[in-house]
Amino acid sequence: MSSDRKKEIFVFALFALLIFLIHLPMEIVSDDLVNMEEQVMLSGLPKKWYFLFLFNGRFLTDGLAWFFYCVPYILWKAFDTVVWCILLVLIRRLFTDRSFRMLVVCAVLVLLFPILRYMASAGYIATMTNYIYTMTAMLIGITPVVKKVRKETVSKKEIVLAALFLIYAENHDQTAMVAMGAFFLTGVLFFAEWKKNASEESRQSFRFCLRFLIYALIVYVLMYITPGHLYRIQIGDIYPYWLPGYETWPIWEKVWRGVATTFANLFFVQPVVFRVFCGLLIFLLLKNGAKKTAAALGFLLLGTAILEPDWFVIYYEYAVGMPDLHEIAYSPLGAIVSLCFFAVLILSVLQIRKADRDLGDRLFLLNILGFGSRFMMGLSSTLYLSSFRTFTAQLFCFIICDVLLAGKILGTMEMRGKTGE
Repeated sequence: MSSDRKKEIFVFALFALLIFLIHLPMEIVSDDLVNMEEQVMLSGLPKKWYFLFLFNGRFLTDGLAWFFYCVPYILWKAFDTVVWCILLVLIRRLFTDRSFRMLVVCAVLVLLFPILRYMASAGYIATMTNYIYTMTAMLIGITPVVKKVRKETVSKKEIVLAALFLIYAENHDQTAMVAMGAFFLTGVLFFAEWKKNASEESRQSFRFCLRFLIYALIVYVLMYITPGHLYRIQIGDIYPYWLPGYETWPIWEKVWRGVATTFANLFFVQPVVFRVFCGLLIFLLLKNGAKKTAAALGFLLLGTAILEPDWFVIYYEYAVGMPDLHEIAYSPLGAIVSLCFFAVLILSVLQIRKADRDLGDRLFLLNILGFGSRFMMGLSSTLYLSSFRTFTAQLFCFIICDVLLAGKILGTMEMRGKTGE
C-alpha cells in the first residue's frame, strides 16, 4: 500500500471518528419521540410504510426513519457516520481533482456543517433521513451529469444507480426541486455551449441532461400525487396554528418571507461555511484585481457580524428560534442591507466568472440552487416550524462552492510555485 493511500485512509478514519463523536451526545428528541409512539401502534414494517404512503407521503424517507426506530440507537449512529463518510467521498469525487490536499479540505468543510444545531429540530433520525440522506442520494443521482460536465465517461452502472437513488431523493420536496434545478441549469449551460460552438459533444450532453430532467420530473409527479403527499398538503392548509395568519397571506408575502428568513439567517447569523465562502471569494477577487468588489463584500460581511443583530432581525414567538427580518414598514434597514449583501454576493460571482468562466458558471449555478432551495420555503406553512434544517441544501451548496474556490486557489498557488513566480 502506497504512502498516499495510507494518508487517505487516515483522513477518512479521523473524519469518521470525529463524526461519530459528534453523534455521541445525540438523544431521542422531538419528532423521533412522537414517531416512536405512533409506530408502536402498527405491527410490522409493511403496515408502517403503508400508513406513511396513505397519510404522510414521505414513505421512503420517513419509512427509513421508522426502520431505525426499531434498532438500537447506537447502531443508527454508526450507520449515520457511514452516510457522512459517503457524503465526503461524493463531494471529493465530483467537485475536486481528487488529490489528497482536497480530501483534507473537503473533510474540514463538511465538519463545519452545524450537525447538532441543524439536525435536532425534528429529531436526529427523522431529520437525517429527510435531509442528509436525501442530499447524499441526490449527489449520487446527479453523478452522471456532473461527470459529463467534467468530460468523463459515464458507465451504465452509474446511470442505473443515479436513477435508483433519485427515487429516494425525490421523496422530499426540497431535495427534488434542487435535483431538477441542477439538471435544468446544467442543461442550459450545455445548450448555450452547443449553440455557441456547434459542438456535437455539448449537444449530446444537453440531451443527456434533458433525459435526466424528464425522468426526475416524472418521479416527482408520482411522489406528489401519492395519497399521503396530498393529505400532507391538505393538513398544511387546515392547521394554520403552524403559522398564524399564513392562510391569509398573498403570494408576494409568502415569497418575501421565504427570502427574508433566508437573508436573516445567512447574512446576520452567518453560518461558518457561508463566512468561509465569502472569505475565499474576497481572496480570489483580490488576486483577480477586483478590489472594489472585494472591499464591498468584506465591509458587508464584517459590518453585519459586528453590528447589533437586533437592528436587522427579529425572533417571533412562533418562529422556533428562527430569525426573520424586521417588517419593512417598521424598520427597512434589515431588508436594505440584505438586498445590498445579496447583490454584492452575485456581483462577486460574476467578477470571478470574468477571470474563469467555468468556475463562475458553477458558482452561479450553486448559488441559484442554494438560495432557491430556501426561498421556496415561503410557499409552505412550515416555514418556521421546519426550523434550521431547511437550510441543509443551501449550506451544502456553499460547502461545494468553498471546495471549488479552495481548489482554484490551491491550484493557482501550486502553478506559481512550479514556475517560481
